[in-house]
Amino acid sequence: DGSGNKLYCLDAWSSSAPGLCHGFPHSVSSSCFSKPLRATVMPKTSKLLLLTDCEADCMEVSGATPVRCEGWQGAINVRRSGGEAIPILDPAGVAVAFCVFGGTGPRAWPCFQLQDGRAATGDMMASSRRRHR
Repeated sequence: DGSGNKLYCLDAWSSSAPGLCHGFPHSVSSSCFSKPLRATVMPKTSKLLLLTDCEADCMEVSGATPVRCEGWQGAINVRRSGGEAIPILDPAGVAVAFCVFGGTGPRAWPCFQLQDGRAATGDMMASSRRRHR
């Protein structure tokens, strides 16, 4: 919503009259999340990546109410300069990491593991790229 701290979900499938999904709206608390919030579904997962210009957080949305993804200790600093998160997929098309545009220079595209929010290693990224060729 306009305050930038609530996440909404619209259930358009389970009835003829769409309404809010169970457990929504969901409040998101972080000093950085007062800025515009983008939500990106990570392919073939029930994880929702919440992204602002400075932080990312992961929500598991398969249960009755959204909860922080297991393994995530809190929002992570991503220093995003714009755009959406780009999912990195395993050979089955399941998101395992994500990258964001961080500006110019050696950290222009910082990448993070979806499992726990830690920085994705070069080996992990190279392995994923080789499998998708």
